[in-house]
Amino acid sequence: MKRIETKGVAIEMLTQALIDLTSNGYVTDNTWAEKVKTRMLALSKRSFIMTLVLQRIRTGEGK
Repeated sequence: MKRIETKGVAIEMLTQALIDLTSNGYVTDNTWAEKVKTRMLALSKRSFIMTLVLQRIRTGEGK
């Protein structure tokens, strides 16, 4: 897995966003936020989770 270096502020923002999405029911597994925090979430996985979240928001799933 290729690691992409991300600045600290961006990591904090993405981590908080995933925590909020989990709290609102759009994401059901808090390990996504942990992977971001430890910088172990690959770009392909970021794309996957964002696609999933957008679809759930669009269809009204979650919350």
